[in-house]
Amino acid sequence: MQRNYPPGEWLIGRFSRTTRIAITRLRTTALDAPRGTATVAVTLVEYRTVEPSPRTFSGAWGLVRVDGRWLLDEPHF
Repeated sequence: MQRNYPPGEWLIGRFSRTTRIAITRLRTTALDAPRGTATVAVTLVEYRTVEPSPRTFSGAWGLVRVDGRWLLDEPHF
């Protein structure tokens, strides 16, 4: 994930004008506990200091379980 979305470019640059993100829908659509993978459907609203704001995104997150925690592996928007 960090290789595809380097924090310095993606998180800091992309979200520098974001003031808040609200998750309005989060639903498990697939779970493979033995393999440690899951997919969740997600809708989120991004609020920014510049237009357009707010912006709504819907898609899915691919998750992996690492050391007992679920981590984002692949965003699909």
